[in-house]
Amino acid sequence: MATLKTVFKEVFGEALEPLGFVKIKGRHPYFVRLIGDEILHVVTYTTRPTRDEGYKEFAVYGGVATVYRQHINLDISPCNNTNWFKSNLGFYKKETPLISDRKYSFDDLYTFSYNEETLIESVKHSLRMTEEIMLPILSEVTDLDLCLKHLRKYGGGWLIIYDDDEDFGDNNVHNPYIEGLLYVKTNYRGDFMENVMNQEEYETIDAQLVKHGKRGHQYKYDKYYERAQKGALHERARLDKILDNPDKYTKVIAELERRKTENIERLKSYGLKI
Repeated sequence: MATLKTVFKEVFGEALEPLGFVKIKGRHPYFVRLIGDEILHVVTYTTRPTRDEGYKEFAVYGGVATVYRQHINLDISPCNNTNWFKSNLGFYKKETPLISDRKYSFDDLYTFSYNEETLIESVKHSLRMTEEIMLPILSEVTDLDLCLKHLRKYGGGWLIIYDDDEDFGDNNVHNPYIEGLLYVKTNYRGDFMENVMNQEEYETIDAQLVKHGKRGHQYKYDKYYERAQKGALHERARLDKILDNPDKYTKVIAELERRKTENIERLKSYGLKI
């Protein structure tokens, strides 16, 4: 019997390689597309716990990263990288926050199940869903400004700005995934309310308010907006402490270039051409 890994590489490889994705060297099923020498689009899968006897399950994941994060590690299993990936379900929920507006249910996208007879068709079905939901979102990210916009919507939790740490947050256990210094790289002068207003809590409340106009939703919206405004002002102040301080700014840019150099060497070791 063919394995899930083998079928996934064959089915997804045939569809993704014409789009610029490359199956990288190594034993893990990562397909990576480079945008210039700064941005990565990644598509992969992980196995998931079995819910129905006689079947196995998997989920397709994807994400965007830049060479300006502390460390790009595609040597580890995709299941250990899912903190910066989203599944098709995760992307779909962000795109369609109100359940009543969704044409796909949780079970449609949470996992794809298969047995020996249905493996190939299940992977093909997962590809169709990925082509419909995930790939158009990844394909929008073609420069650093759009990357920042994408991360604000789909991965805002990793956009932390370290303004006081001499080690640029290296002591944070999650630092390898943090992309907050992209705000400095892009000289971002925009409103941080865009970030907090892209959070799922706000999107759900706002969608309910628009659709139903209920008093309870208006109260939730007002309370969320008040909290969000305070958070946005705080983030703006942290960024300005770097952008408006030549010494801090110079140190951050030097750190970003150091990260880029190291990450590019790692990407080359995966067989990617940069």
